[in-house]
Amino acid sequence: MYLRLDLHSFLPSFAVVDTAAHHNNKRAREVCAGISPGEIVVFDKAYVDFEHLRDLDQREFW
Repeated sequence: MYLRLDLHSFLPSFAVVDTAAHHNNKRAREVCAGISPGEIVVFDKAYVDFEHLRDLDQREFW
């Protein structure tokens, strides 16, 4: 499950429920596509798509 929370209401604004057959990096990029600078992104500690993490860092996500 991939979930984005609205930081004002703390309610989900986007969710993807999927099987474990897909790799995390594809879904993580979909979830992060619409976020704005300054928003907080939380990943499982096993998430290691360094290219995507670098992209988020350059776009000033925390």
